[in-house]
Amino acid sequence: MATIVEITALKQNILYRYYLNPNYESQVYFGAGLGVTEIYIKNFLCGSNALFCFLSPEFVVGKQFQTKNKKERFLQLQIGFPYFNLDEDFFSLFPIFAISYGISF
Repeated sequence: MATIVEITALKQNILYRYYLNPNYESQVYFGAGLGVTEIYIKNFLCGSNALFCFLSPEFVVGKQFQTKNKKERFLQLQIGFPYFNLDEDFFSLFPIFAISYGISF
């Protein structure tokens, strides 16, 4: 068995978060910003490569909290919609959803 297609994605975001009720122990936030996504596709079967760059507005909602041991955590949903291809005239109507769970040490 061999690899036929390899896909690598890289995503960067600049987000502003607004905390509704700032409280170090438990707080909910909303935000918006801008996202840039690069997708590199390498096709081993036909030997071709492609790089796509996308730009999208980003929206985020999340909750930051502390555990009983005073360790910080967060859970957030980030939505990128719609996607604009920077290299071609491509426009996607499908949103991208990302759920993140964060742990600080």
